[in-house]
Amino acid sequence: MAELKRFSPKVKTLGEIARYLGTEILDEFSKIEITGVSSSSNRLEEGELFIALPGAKTHGSAFLQSAVERGARAVLTDKAGVVHFPEQKPAIPVLVVPNPRSQSGFLSDWFFDSPSQSLFVAGITGTNGKTTTTYLLHQIWQRAEISAGLIGTVGIRVGEEFFPATHTTPEADAVHAILSVM
Repeated sequence: MAELKRFSPKVKTLGEIARYLGTEILDEFSKIEITGVSSSSNRLEEGELFIALPGAKTHGSAFLQSAVERGARAVLTDKAGVVHFPEQKPAIPVLVVPNPRSQSGFLSDWFFDSPSQSLFVAGITGTNGKTTTTYLLHQIWQRAEISAGLIGTVGIRVGEEFFPATHTTPEADAVHAILSVM
């Protein structure tokens, strides 16, 4: 994913993000520049907002230290996430919302300037044949000289570039970042 993000940097201030989310941030933090959003501390890049989501087994806030070490400038989480922080105060500003997972897609869409609005987007669902169907459509569009990208189980295609997939279904923040590059 890091390779994808290098193509399309976006910058918003933490104050703009707080206003968008309808939450408060101290004035001293409002001008901090945020260059992306990521719910994965492993793929987070310097300057990004870390979205600490509750998981089935572990809360994303357990990975706050890793996100800070990778250069996160702020964290978005819920009250349960704040409880999981180390005993010392986090080294970065914290935005708290009731349900960060429900906000993640909307925030990412807004942050990346609604990339799906500039594209034709097709989603494939079902039990069997999704990967085959996406590759067939991708090839048909290429033969018709229609620019096409692909987000799938096997990988992500943007133009001639291929990036291996890290998850079967990317989180909303990853999808919007990929669409912004496309």
